[in-house]
Amino acid sequence: MCVCVCVCVFRLAWTLSASPVRQHPLPPHPAGSSLQQAPSPTWPAQTMPPNLTGYYRFVSQKNMEDYLQALNIGVALRKIALLLKPDKEIDHQGNHMIVKTLSMFRNYILEFEVGVEFEEDLRIVDGRKCQTIVTWEEEQLVCVQKGEVPNRGWRHWLEGEKLYLVSWVRAGKGAST
Repeated sequence: MCVCVCVCVFRLAWTLSASPVRQHPLPPHPAGSSLQQAPSPTWPAQTMPPNLTGYYRFVSQKNMEDYLQALNIGVALRKIALLLKPDKEIDHQGNHMIVKTLSMFRNYILEFEVGVEFEEDLRIVDGRKCQTIVTWEEEQLVCVQKGEVPNRGWRHWLEGEKLYLVSWVRAGKGAST
């Protein structure tokens, strides 16, 4: 079994409260820029997770091709995906979140309640559906997806003004749900 990991980094461009993003959902990149419900968590003030609300510009990615290959994404779509420099727009209101991945090729919108399992329609991404649950693990937003491609998911977290996304899939022998 191998675990294939892809790391993407985004830099905060602006927060949504003062953002022109509502009028201009996909500003141009600068040249050369690389169904179950879990109990609702109650957060003591000192351990409350960070608010991820903001508009983030793509900075870099590592190991994306291997990750897409582990998901059995076709060669043509993999080549297109590698050329993209998607932005992220996150609207985080309590346990309700909307995460938009925006690119010139295709946009993907994920809307969910933290801690509530839901059916995620990934047909626009990889032609599949899966059961998804997103939870907080300390200051990291963690997604686990179960479906045709088992053992996949992602983590988002902030370090300063950088938003990190680590996506993973366990492929090969022993990679069952």
